[in-house]
Amino acid sequence: MFKNIFLSTLCLFLISVQADEASQAPKNDQIPAVIIESSVQSFSHEKKNYLAINLNHAPEWHTYWANPGDAGLPTKFIFKINNKEFTWPIYEYPAPERFFDAIGQLAFGFSGQTTYFLEVTNEIEKKIHQQKVEINLQWLACKHVCVPGERKIDGSFEKHIWTGAATEPAQVALDEKTLLEEFIKLPTLGKLEASEKVELVKDPEGEGLVLYYHFPQVIAAPILVKQNLITPYLTTPLAYKHEELFTDNKKHLWGRMKVDWDGAYQEPVMELPKDGKFKKPLQLSFLRTNPSTQKVEKISLEIKEFIIDPALSMAETLKTLTPFKIESLSTPKTVAKDDDKTPDIWYYIAMGFIGGFILNLMPCVFPIITLKLFELLQQREDSPGRIVRHNLFYSFGILSSFLVLASIILALKKGGESIGWGFHLQSPLFVSAMVIIIFTMTLNLFGMFELRTPGGSILGSVKLRESFFGDFFGGVIATILSTPCSAPFLGTALTFAFAASSVQTIIVFLSTGIGLASPFLITALFPELIRMLPRPGHWMNLIKKIMGLSLALTIAWLVDIFLNQTNLHAVQILGGILFTIFVCVFVRKSVLHRNKRTLIIFLIPLGIYIWMGQEIKKITPVTSHTILKAKQKEGLNWEMWSETRVQELQAQGETVFIDFTAKWCFTCKVNEKLVLDTPEFKQLVADKKLKLLLADWTNRDEVIGNFLKKQNLIGIPAYFIARPNGELIFLGETLTLDKIRTKLNQ
Repeated sequence: MFKNIFLSTLCLFLISVQADEASQAPKNDQIPAVIIESSVQSFSHEKKNYLAINLNHAPEWHTYWANPGDAGLPTKFIFKINNKEFTWPIYEYPAPERFFDAIGQLAFGFSGQTTYFLEVTNEIEKKIHQQKVEINLQWLACKHVCVPGERKIDGSFEKHIWTGAATEPAQVALDEKTLLEEFIKLPTLGKLEASEKVELVKDPEGEGLVLYYHFPQVIAAPILVKQNLITPYLTTPLAYKHEELFTDNKKHLWGRMKVDWDGAYQEPVMELPKDGKFKKPLQLSFLRTNPSTQKVEKISLEIKEFIIDPALSMAETLKTLTPFKIESLSTPKTVAKDDDKTPDIWYYIAMGFIGGFILNLMPCVFPIITLKLFELLQQREDSPGRIVRHNLFYSFGILSSFLVLASIILALKKGGESIGWGFHLQSPLFVSAMVIIIFTMTLNLFGMFELRTPGGSILGSVKLRESFFGDFFGGVIATILSTPCSAPFLGTALTFAFAASSVQTIIVFLSTGIGLASPFLITALFPELIRMLPRPGHWMNLIKKIMGLSLALTIAWLVDIFLNQTNLHAVQILGGILFTIFVCVFVRKSVLHRNKRTLIIFLIPLGIYIWMGQEIKKITPVTSHTILKAKQKEGLNWEMWSETRVQELQAQGETVFIDFTAKWCFTCKVNEKLVLDTPEFKQLVADKKLKLLLADWTNRDEVIGNFLKKQNLIGIPAYFIARPNGELIFLGETLTLDKIRTKLNQ
C-alpha cells in the first residue's frame, strides 16, 4: 500500500515538471518597485471631520479587508503619540471586492484606489491636538505572490487640517470630489425587512452550520462579479466558507454559506449546543450588496438559536432552485497564450521535490547523509522489515522538521516578521545549540561513548535500535543542516512557498522534505537495494574517523558563524561548554563506568548554556564586516552594499556587481571558491571596470531581507548586475564566469 502511494506521488512530481528554473515566472509577473502608494489628508462632510488614508495599489495587486477570507491578513493601522499607542477606530471599512486565486481560495480585499476614513471625534481631537501623530500602516499585498509591507507617516492635526511630510513613495492627494465619492460609497447601516430572511441551520452533512438567506426582488447584476451578495464580518467562533447562489423562476436570488463551528479552539471551549439555543446570543454582522441599487449595507443581527431540523428551513426550498454561476455575468475572457500561463501548485511541488533531492549532494548536508549511508552498511544483514523501519523513521524526522519549519515561518509571517530560508541560523543561540549537538556526535564517532547516529544502539540506557529515535534524530539534523543551502530548483519552490497561503506553504515544504528523504524512502520501498552495498569490514573504522573529522570541520564552520553573531567572550563560554561536555563524557566512561545515575553530571554544561543565553541577550548586534575584509584581502575593492550606494554608482555611469552572502551559506562559499575568488574573475572586473558591493546577511538585517523580498527572493546566495540605466539583472543562485560575461555583454 505505502509503496504504491509513494510511486504514484513520485510519478506526479516528475510529470508536473514542465520547464526548467529559468522559466519559473511569466514576464508580466515581476514585482513592482512600489506596490502600494499612500497619502493622508483631512476631509469634512456634513459638519464632521475625518482623516482620510489613501492606498493606491499597483495594477492587479490587492490588500485585505477586515475578514480576509480563506487566507491573508487585514491591513492594520497603528496610531501613536510620543511612542504610545492609542485607539482610533476606522469609521467604516469600504466594501471589499472578492478575489479567487489559482487554486480557488477566496479572499476579500481591495485593489486600485482605496480610502479609509477615521472620524475626528471630540475625544480624538483633544488627544491629538498639537501633537505629533505617527501612523504605522501594515499590509499584505498579493497578486501571483504575497508581499508584506509597511509605511510610517508622521503629521499633526490642527484646526481640523492634517499636516504631514510627504511619504516615500507618496501619491498625490485626492481632490474633494473624489474623496466625497469614496465616502458616499461606504456601507451604510441597514436592517432586514419583514419579507427578508436570514437563517442559521444545523448542517446535516457535518458538524457545523449553514447560513441561508433570501432577499425578495433581488436580481443578479454585474456587481456580483466582484462582490458577494453577503460578505460576513469575522464572528467568533464561526468560520465562513464560500457563498453559493441560487435563482427561482422569477430570477430572484437565494443564498447559502456553510459555516464551521470553531468553538473547540476557544478558551474556554464553546460546544455547539445540541438543543440549538446559544448560551449567549451570537452577534452576526455582514455586508449586503443590493444589485439593483448598487448600494452596500451593513446588517447586524442577534442570533439566539439555530434551526436543528433543516426540513423546517430554507434548505428544502433551495433543493428546488437552480444554482447560479457568477461567471454568467462576466464578459468572455481572452484565452491566454501558453507563455503567459502562471505555473500551478504542482509545478512548485515538483520544484520543491527536485530541489530537496539535490540537497543530498550539497556540502552542508553531506556529512549527515554519509553517516546515514554508513548506518545502511551496518544494516545490510538486517531483515527487510527492520531496514524499512529504520529508513521510514529517518524520513519521518525530515518531514516532521520541515513541517515545524513551515509552521514557524507562518507564525512569524503572521506577526509581520521578514524572514528567509535559513533564518534560524541568524540566531546565535540556535547556532550554539547545533555546535553542541554536532560536537556530541563527533565524540561518539571517535568512540567516546555509544550513540549510534542516526539510528544507534544506546543513548544512556535507552536502546535506540528498538525505539528508532536515533533514525528520527538523524533526519532532524539533516534538515537543519540543509537550510543554509539553496539548491537548483529549490529557490523557485521556496520563493513561492514563503509568499503563498498557509496550506500551499506546508505542501511545498513537505514536498521538499520528501525530496530530501527520497533516497531513503526508495531504500525503504526496495530494501534489497542495500544488499548491493559493500560488506562491513575494518575499512569502516577508517570511514568513521573521516566522518568524525568532517563533523569537526562543520563545528569549526558553525563556531565561525557564532563569532560573527556575538563576540569573543561568548565564543570562550561556548568553548567552555564543549570542554565540560568532553570532561563529563570522559569521567562517565572511564571513572564512573557509565552508571545510569551519573547522567546528572550533564546538568553542568546545560546550566552553563542557559547562562550563556542570558549573556548573549546583552550583546548588541552589529553589522559584520568579516566577510568584507576577507574579500578585500583577495585583492578586489569590495564595498558594503546599500540601495543608496547602488544608486550613487549608477548615477556616475558605473556597472555594479552585487553579492548577497552570509557566513552560514555553504552555497555562497562554493560560488566564491569556484568563481569570485579566481584570477579570471579579477580579470573580468578589471576589463569591465565593475564596482563590487557585498551584502552580508550573517546577522539578521531587515534592510537586506526587505530588498530580497522585493526581488521575489527568500534566501541566499543572490547575485545581481546593476546597469547605469537603472536596470537590475538577477544572476541566480549558482554562478559561472560565462553567465556573468553573457549578462554584461547583453
